[in-house]
Amino acid sequence: MTTDVSALRLKVDVDAGTGPVIVLLHGINSRGSDWSEVVRGLSGDYRVIAPDLLGFGGSPKPADLEYTADEHAEVLEATLRDLGVDEPFLLVGYSLGGNVAVRYGATHPDRLRRLFLLSAPFYLPPAAYSRKGFGFEYAQAMFFTWLWKLVARQKERDTLLYGLATGKFAKPLAEYLRTDDVSAHWDVMARNLTNTVSKSTFVDDLPKLTMPTVFALGARDPIVRPDQTAALKRIKPDLEIRRISGLTADHLLLDNSPDLVVREILRDEVHGLALRLRQGSGSPVLLLPGIDEHASHWRPVAEALATNHEVAALDLLGFGESPAPLACHYTLADHAAAVLTTVRREFPGRSVELVGNAFGATVALAAAATAPSVISAVTAVSPALVPDDVKAGSDDQELARFRAERATLVAMARDERSRQFASEGMEAEVLPRLRSLDAILATDATDLLAKVPVPVRFVLPTDDQWTPGTWLTELVSHEPRRFAVDRPSGGPGLPYRDPAALLGVLGVTELAGVKPARFAASSARSKEVLGRILGRLNRQLVLRGLLQLLGGLFLLLPIPIPPRLLAFGFAVWLLVEAVQTLGGSVVLRRRGRAWIGWFVIGAVSLVFAIVIAGEAAWDLQLFYWAVVAWAGARGTAAMVVAWRLGAESGRRNALLVEGVLFVLVTVGLVVWPVTGARLLRWGLGAALASSGLVSLGYAYRTHRRTVAAIRSALTPQRGVPAA
Repeated sequence: MTTDVSALRLKVDVDAGTGPVIVLLHGINSRGSDWSEVVRGLSGDYRVIAPDLLGFGGSPKPADLEYTADEHAEVLEATLRDLGVDEPFLLVGYSLGGNVAVRYGATHPDRLRRLFLLSAPFYLPPAAYSRKGFGFEYAQAMFFTWLWKLVARQKERDTLLYGLATGKFAKPLAEYLRTDDVSAHWDVMARNLTNTVSKSTFVDDLPKLTMPTVFALGARDPIVRPDQTAALKRIKPDLEIRRISGLTADHLLLDNSPDLVVREILRDEVHGLALRLRQGSGSPVLLLPGIDEHASHWRPVAEALATNHEVAALDLLGFGESPAPLACHYTLADHAAAVLTTVRREFPGRSVELVGNAFGATVALAAAATAPSVISAVTAVSPALVPDDVKAGSDDQELARFRAERATLVAMARDERSRQFASEGMEAEVLPRLRSLDAILATDATDLLAKVPVPVRFVLPTDDQWTPGTWLTELVSHEPRRFAVDRPSGGPGLPYRDPAALLGVLGVTELAGVKPARFAASSARSKEVLGRILGRLNRQLVLRGLLQLLGGLFLLLPIPIPPRLLAFGFAVWLLVEAVQTLGGSVVLRRRGRAWIGWFVIGAVSLVFAIVIAGEAAWDLQLFYWAVVAWAGARGTAAMVVAWRLGAESGRRNALLVEGVLFVLVTVGLVVWPVTGARLLRWGLGAALASSGLVSLGYAYRTHRRTVAAIRSALTPQRGVPAA
């Protein structure tokens, strides 16, 4: 009989805690209980579910299934439905579980609020990789695809490896793989390796993921190589890649670094926003700043309002001291949900009036539309509402300027040259602004206001150029009972220029202690922030290009480089690695984890570093042969990949040239050392110099493109008056 997949259910090893649901999927030849240490770090505030995947642990193991990602996803969905998991949840997939998770996310996008992939193996077609470093990246994918096929065929061919794995080494292997009987489970393992791991569906599935998605892996992972992850960003540009650092950050993260895994999983969980100010008593009023502003800017207004109200001020999601998860989409719904979570936490069972400025006003309106039982009224100061006709037109110069700079920034973010400089700190500065501004452009202002059932007072300073006052006044005139408009004199950012005018609108009559001079000036507009970031990225590109060009010219010029100097530099690098490894082994020992192996590696590396830095003759030979091995491996990888790709690939000729050059360098180093060293030096010099010129050219073109786009945006169109 054929097994009915829809009738299968997984054994749930762990179902602990209460709160938002987190589902954990384990790796191959494992079970849900392997998450035990991670569960302990999560279950206090969450309901954590860790099932045994199909074919593993106590879950069904039908012999007639192919164990594809689709079969795994179908049984997982049925199991979660039976457990009563109806709300969107966070899905975490480790290794094989990551391959299952990415297919589940693509086929059930509405079920997930976030997707977290941990060390999930992926093997992409050649077109997914960049030309730079393509040979090595694709060679690694080819090697592991071949390796998994080799392992899967061992039982079928009754090899010595299979005999050892099911005989003499059965017990230690079973303990390592966490299976009861390797022989009995070999077919399940083989089919998972063949149909879910080797045939991973990242190319098809990543573009279908609509939820915030993180791909995390250990910096020392030998199976999922960090240098291959750039290819995933080309498939899904908004995918966040994270490298987990640490001595034990290899592929076995659940065993070796569960604390780091917990930290990364919780990193994007938003339990509330930063409450910067809170004072007074009475009916609650919550103040929301705009983009590039902090809650502290509201202090004078808060102090005056506190005479009759309990006043608090928040930093918006992604700004100030509030959480800034890089994986968040920063939609208007995300911002509103974070505000409402904070309101319910800080003012349980009470209705709150929201006062927001600029984007904070838009967020306040979205929160009121989402939860009118929690929000009693809204005061929207210069709300960031852009009607559809303004979005489509070319007469809004500020909007046009922003779009020009935004387009350039996005292009740079997708280019690998500039991405090397986009540190996590810079991403944390860019993404919340960029995505929040995109949320403004994506919001249907008319539709948003139609969904707000509570009273709204719009404060539109007479000189406010951002909010379309005429459109808003006309719209509001149709519902005078629900909406009201005040037009005090002043410019945008009224709370920071004339607090007395705002407080008068809010009904505060005693204004003696509130003076405009007490207010800090508003921070830079978002377009200026984006401009600064563009400038910083370009400066870094120029600096890198100059350094590469100078380094390349140095190698190309006939300037003698003492071999001892090169060996000493290699010794310094090895010494740093040795000290880090020894220090890490001490930390592992204090945590009660395996440390002796790392201590030995660190000690041996330290000895080699000292020897190479010395004056012995053979230390230079050691360094020399390390270079030979590197050049040979690079050339061989390029030629093997070129042979496997075939003539239809446009990259074959470039790979052949690269492979031949490195093979010639290797042969030269072995047979004619002087000639080989000279070829290596010239090759590295040419590569560095050309890379430097490319970086400089890219920086120049980016600058010119940005200037031209802004100039075009600010040039009055025919029939449109100048700003």
